[in-house]
Amino acid sequence: MQEQHLTIRGPSGQLEVIFTPNTGSIGVIVCHPHPLYGGTMTNKVVTTLCKNFSELGYPTLRFNFRGIGQSAGEFDHGIGETADTLAVIHWLKIEHGIDTVILAGFSFGAFVALNACQHFTVKHLLLVAPPTEYPEFNHLTAPNPWSLIVAAEDEVVSTPAILAWAQQQTPPCHFLSVEGASHFFHGKLAVLNEFIHQHFIAESLTHGH
Repeated sequence: MQEQHLTIRGPSGQLEVIFTPNTGSIGVIVCHPHPLYGGTMTNKVVTTLCKNFSELGYPTLRFNFRGIGQSAGEFDHGIGETADTLAVIHWLKIEHGIDTVILAGFSFGAFVALNACQHFTVKHLLLVAPPTEYPEFNHLTAPNPWSLIVAAEDEVVSTPAILAWAQQQTPPCHFLSVEGASHFFHGKLAVLNEFIHQHFIAESLTHGH
């Protein structure tokens, strides 16, 4: 399916999004890494997740948080970025009739996605290398169902801290620790491809997990 590069209305002005329509009725939204450290919707992990969900028939959407690319506003420590995410979810429902969403996030985006789940019921949450060092993170609860991917050799966030947090949650449906992977999964994207294709196969579009 052809990517659609759009700007939509967000809480602090326009938001830049890339939406890829598809045959499925469940949308996938992916949140990108930290804006102040070069994170954008073109991040390789973000685009890899979108590509693989799209191959399985899901409509996918990635977007730039406020202050990045063509998105208006400025960095807001996860609070405004959560509002941006909720605005994107609302847009999918209003413009495309998609009100069932799989929400995914990588690094800072995982924190935002988890935070958004406190305000909206998602079909599934996928966290990739979530940053548990944020004090607010440890007060958040993963929805059920959810899945978790960590990098075994993560140099940015503490994988043991992520696993300790995860043990306090409902057990993840699917869990993957990518051996030899650094935080940005350099050279390991094929493992992420396999994970998505294995656990989010076509029947999940209509029947769930």
